[in-house]
Amino acid sequence: MELRVIEFGGDLSVIEEFIVGKTRELGTGGLVVIDDWCGPIGRAKKAEIDSLIRIVETSDCGVIATSSAVGNASGTGPELVARGGSGISGKMRTLMLLRHPTRESYRILSESEGEVLLRMDEYGLSVV
Repeated sequence: MELRVIEFGGDLSVIEEFIVGKTRELGTGGLVVIDDWCGPIGRAKKAEIDSLIRIVETSDCGVIATSSAVGNASGTGPELVARGGSGISGKMRTLMLLRHPTRESYRILSESEGEVLLRMDEYGLSVV
C-alpha cells in the first residue's frame, strides 16, 4: 500500500484536481485521508463542500475526511453535527469520535446505527 502525504494549507478547492489525480494513481486498494477538510470555525464554505464531494465521487480508492464537529444551533437533534450538512452526510458515512464524559482514557465512536466504546492506550484505540 502506498502512502502520500499532502499539506494543502487549508484550501481544499485549490488542490482538488491534484488530489483527484492522486486517488486515481492509488486505485481501488488505496486510501486517502484528508485531515481537516474545512476551516475550524463556522460553517464549511460551499467551495470546500463541493470539492470534497467531487473528490469522493471521482475517487477509485477509499476517502476519509476529518473535521471538527460544530454545535447544533437549532436546539433540536444531536448536540454536535458534522460539518458540511446534508451535502456531505448524503455522500459519506458520518462518524463522531467523542470523549467519554467520566473516563479520561475512553472514547465513544458514534454513528446513526449506534455507539462503540473504545479504550485509548499507547498502542492506539481498541474496542472494549
